[in-house]
Amino acid sequence: MIATIELEPFDIIGVPVEAHWDDLPKAVPAAWSELFRSLPEALRFVEVSLDRGDAVYREIVGYVAEAGDVVPPGMIRYRVEGGAFLRAVHEGELHQIAERFAAIYAHAEVCGIKATDFKLDFGYTPGLPAGRHELYVRLG
Repeated sequence: MIATIELEPFDIIGVPVEAHWDDLPKAVPAAWSELFRSLPEALRFVEVSLDRGDAVYREIVGYVAEAGDVVPPGMIRYRVEGGAFLRAVHEGELHQIAERFAAIYAHAEVCGIKATDFKLDFGYTPGLPAGRHELYVRLG
């Protein structure tokens, strides 16, 4: 099921990633490995897809931050603005997440809703196993 919801603003702290599409399958897992090594405790982890320009994808792999959290070396703090998003749940393998995002974009097109390139993917855990992910696409 795909639903339209409102999210409140929140901050994340994480590792920035900039890579061409063909390099993302290596760059993103490497960033997750770096993050998990630095932060072994259980947090609410999220991958934020910011945009894609000139065939370069900009993302942040990180965790939902509290107000007083210190930004570790090599990481950044990023403010996710609140607003309207399409939301869907994915249960399964990580490589299938792209298909679920494609379904969200197809839903937006059928409904005449403008969806942006800004995406959120909650549900990552150390070792990057299959599992439940909450997927969000910002409406524009």
